[in-house]
Amino acid sequence: MVTAKEIPPGGVGEVKVTFQSKGYQGKTKKSVTVESNDPENPRIRLSVGGEVVAEVTVLPRYVNFRNVRRDSPREPISLEIKLLEGKGLKIREVSVDNPSVLLKELERTESGALYSVSLVEKVPTGRLAGKILIETNSKKSPTVQVPVYAFVQGRVEVSPQMISFGMIRPGEPSVRDIVLRVTGDTRFTIDRVDVTSDVITTEVLPEKEGELYRLRVTYGPGKKTKGRVSERLTIHFSGEEEETLEVPVYGTIHVPPKKKP
Repeated sequence: MVTAKEIPPGGVGEVKVTFQSKGYQGKTKKSVTVESNDPENPRIRLSVGGEVVAEVTVLPRYVNFRNVRRDSPREPISLEIKLLEGKGLKIREVSVDNPSVLLKELERTESGALYSVSLVEKVPTGRLAGKILIETNSKKSPTVQVPVYAFVQGRVEVSPQMISFGMIRPGEPSVRDIVLRVTGDTRFTIDRVDVTSDVITTEVLPEKEGELYRLRVTYGPGKKTKGRVSERLTIHFSGEEEETLEVPVYGTIHVPPKKKP
């Protein structure tokens, strides 16, 4: 907020900045840009910094196993929970909402706890997402959520791991290809592809039977003229055993602005 819209030559004005600290912890730095009709300094960038002292601090803020081979899972990741001392804070419960994610308490003290986060031995292939829920008696932060991510590759590798159509023009179909290839000696075949919307069609294009396939994905927006696209493909394939892979589909239907004559 600016205390005055007009400042006379030699005058002084103030810019009041309010920082909403919810969701932040530790050292934080933000910037504010002030625009004016000053010919020499039309834009001035102001930096605002400080340290947010949270009652409940979690490190890391999210757990990302990244790309994981199903037959060689990644090493566990440590999760540290710190409680602000002198507030009588206590951890009530730590849980996870995805059965493929395992939590093991390594240490518990009055000021926090240390956990080990790992994946189950036979984690499903495809994208994995979940949340670790930390319940405390803090009135400011009674529940802290820590996202957990991974992409689990089985005997079939998919590239890219998600489909982005970007900006989709209304009424015009958009096409993207993904490639599926075997990662070992076991051959595979694509049995079927399930989609979450009938505006998505797929075509399997074999490039090397049993080893390499190209999947052509077409999104036809129909009469829809705007809005975000958030769909999913489920690819079923077989060989020595049946497996599935899920591939998210994103995009935005948008009418481009008309060019000025």
